[in-house]
Amino acid sequence: MSTIETAEASDAPGRGRPRKFDEETVLDALTALFWEKGYEATSMADILKASGLNKSSLYNSFGSKKDLFRRILDRYVETRMEGFAQMAEASGAAGKGALRAFLEAVFAFGRAGCLAVNTTTELGTSDAAVSNVARIYRTRIRAALRIVIEAATAHANPGAELTEARTEMLLGFLLGYAMSARTGADEAEMTGFTAAAYTIIEDW
Repeated sequence: MSTIETAEASDAPGRGRPRKFDEETVLDALTALFWEKGYEATSMADILKASGLNKSSLYNSFGSKKDLFRRILDRYVETRMEGFAQMAEASGAAGKGALRAFLEAVFAFGRAGCLAVNTTTELGTSDAAVSNVARIYRTRIRAALRIVIEAATAHANPGAELTEARTEMLLGFLLGYAMSARTGADEAEMTGFTAAAYTIIEDW
C-alpha cells in the first residue's frame, strides 16, 4: 500500500499540522461511499466525512470530485478485472465449477449492484470518459467470461459460434442482474435470476 503525507490545516486560521494517512484505505472508504450513493448524490461533506480528511488535503491528494471519482472508478475496474482474470486462468482445471464461481462473484455484490454498471446508468450518456470506461469493462468481462465458458464446455465441443452466443447471453445477464439489484428488485426476483442462471449452465 502506498502512503502519502500532506499538510492538513487545522481549524485555527494560519495553523497547520502534518497529516499522514493511508491512501488505499481512504480510497476504499470513498469507493464504498460512491457505490452506495452514486456520483451526483454524494456531496463534498459526505466525501470529507468518509475520508477523514479536510478539504485542503483531499484536493491536494486527489483533485476535484470528478478527478477523485474517475480514479475510484478506474481502480474498481482494474481490481474487478484482476479477479476475473484469475478465475479465467484457473478455469481449465475447475471446468464448470469455475463458471459457477464466476457468476457467484457477481451475485455476491447483492443490493449494491456493480459500481461500473451503476455509474454507466447514471452518467454514461453525459460523460464520455465514463462511457469509455464502461465499454472497456464490458470488453474485458466478455474476454474473461469467454475463457471460462470455453473451459467449462470443452467436453461437449460446442464450437465457436455457440460459445460466442453463450458468452454474449451471460454478459447481458450479468449486466442486467447488476442493474436489477441496484434498481430495487426484491429478494424473490434476485433469487430467481441466480437460480435460472445456474440451471441454464448445468445443461451446457
